[in-house]
Amino acid sequence: MNSRRAAVYFGGGALLVAWLAAANTTRQADPALPAPVPQNADPVEKIAIDLQQDGARLRDQLTHAPAPQVNSRNLFGFASVPAPRASAPRPTAAAESAVAEVPPPPLPLTLMGIAEQASASGPARTAILGGSGDDVYMVTVGQTIAARYSVTAIGVDAIELKDLATGGFRRLALR
Repeated sequence: MNSRRAAVYFGGGALLVAWLAAANTTRQADPALPAPVPQNADPVEKIAIDLQQDGARLRDQLTHAPAPQVNSRNLFGFASVPAPRASAPRPTAAAESAVAEVPPPPLPLTLMGIAEQASASGPARTAILGGSGDDVYMVTVGQTIAARYSVTAIGVDAIELKDLATGGFRRLALR
């Protein structure tokens, strides 16, 4: 009984596979008859004739090919938004003056050390700064550096500078 059941299952499966394979194939409505090939032609001529027939068949299939569909759906948009109107911005006097007053880049300064000397009013500190190239500045509170910075405070391990061009503050610390 087991071998008989296996044969039935195998035969049914084979029929199912054959049926699905037949349903998946395409059929030509009217098959084109190939041109008769002369029997005494060279093998090269036979290949050339076959190639011409295949080319004609492919051109015929390309003319009947479906056109691709254009999908106009936008999956990420809920409604169409009108495009903003491009208008030329009018420059104002304040905007022109802001563009003209671009502050210069900060000077490359490095705090190299701080010297301290005891005095009656408390410790007097002197900061030693390294600039671009071989520039070395020894400054105390109130002095200016390269007509750009004013020294506002000198601490134990840091110095505070006020930028004379922008009014901002810059802090340099020992590393």
